[in-house]
Amino acid sequence: MADNIGKMPIIVKGGIVKSVNHFYNKRKAEIQSNYDLSGIKKQTKQLSRLLVKRDFKIKDFFHKASRKIIAHCKMNDIDTIVIGHNNEWKQKIDIGKKNNQNFVFVPFNKLIEMLKYKAEDERIKTIIVNEAHTSKCSFLDEETIKHHDTYLGKRISRGLFKTLSEKIINADVNGAYNIIKKAFPNAFANGIQGVGCHPVRLDVY
Repeated sequence: MADNIGKMPIIVKGGIVKSVNHFYNKRKAEIQSNYDLSGIKKQTKQLSRLLVKRDFKIKDFFHKASRKIIAHCKMNDIDTIVIGHNNEWKQKIDIGKKNNQNFVFVPFNKLIEMLKYKAEDERIKTIIVNEAHTSKCSFLDEETIKHHDTYLGKRISRGLFKTLSEKIINADVNGAYNIIKKAFPNAFANGIQGVGCHPVRLDVY
């Protein structure tokens, strides 16, 4: 999470969701393998219980995370939340055995729904924008958010982004600032000096 009011960016670690997904997908594969050997083709109570347990844990995390985010907005008098959305999010596709155990069936849209209704209860406006190009364009270089044959900056590791002037910014924070700019092009009209480049962690539990 980032803003245009000078607060430090915040990151919510999704390790719990990753762990729950890893256990669920691995256990499901084990159960399904046993069913295949036994000739069982229909959904069973065992698989249904596993799915219900998995969904409950993820929804519980999303509820707590969205509640913390809204509380942060209230505390800092933030009246609008801009949410980046990607229609190509990998929610229900096959992306390989190892990746499937971690990332398949993560209901990002459910988190967005929770944020929206909690924000509405607090009279906070939510705006959904397509996050295309926001992760590749360099916020600190004030790069126009669109496709470029060559981009000014680049991601140098899983979590870091290097600008044209070789400044280092958290990659998610770079994308978050660009998402704000995409919704409100003049959000940083007073300049970007002093914006936070590295987030502090928001503990959900």
